[in-house]
Amino acid sequence: MGRPRSNQVRVPNALTTTGQSPLLTGRLRLAAAGARPDGSLTVLLVEDNPVDAMRVRQLLARARSSHFVVESVASLRSALDRLGGGGIDLVLLDLDLPDSLGLETYSALACAVPTVPTVVLARPHDEALGFEAIQLGAQDVVLKTHASAEGLARVIRCAVERHRVVASLRGLSLTDELTTPDGVGRFNHFQGGSIYWTRTTGAHEIHGAIREQWASLGWERS
Repeated sequence: MGRPRSNQVRVPNALTTTGQSPLLTGRLRLAAAGARPDGSLTVLLVEDNPVDAMRVRQLLARARSSHFVVESVASLRSALDRLGGGGIDLVLLDLDLPDSLGLETYSALACAVPTVPTVVLARPHDEALGFEAIQLGAQDVVLKTHASAEGLARVIRCAVERHRVVASLRGLSLTDELTTPDGVGRFNHFQGGSIYWTRTTGAHEIHGAIREQWASLGWERS
């Protein structure tokens, strides 16, 4: 059998932005909306429930802050096959699929394609599982029933931006990525600075006197 075909949907918008974070400076300034000339991001939606998949596509179609190209697959195997072809900026992942369940779904995806950031899609009853996936390296968790068009678009942009910032300095990393005790933020320490992020602020560099003050307060405890 050939490789499972994905359902590709071009999602147009009337308004585009570069999505650059004003908090990133110098070599850390990255375009949160992606590196393509049209500012679009290609999202792989891994969701076996056709109703949920349609809702996510509709939300991204209504987002006015970004362009998205959405490709849909319904199984982990199909997702891995598609990711092997490259060109995906971010994965929106339902953890419960026909061929994989729970955290094993995220772990298999992350091990196979660690260079592509993942945002977990969850329902209220399994939100805790989504946060466990964050501890394993997922960028964020979004509740399917509470997602809004602009909220989902912002989560995607911030996840891609943060992933690129961290990846650009991974060779200089002094620590693994750490999560603050309250679960709100995550951070890495690098030579000459640190990167801290939350879903509301995106990723930003901390150095100099501010970093020294943060260190004096106990890093992740502050």
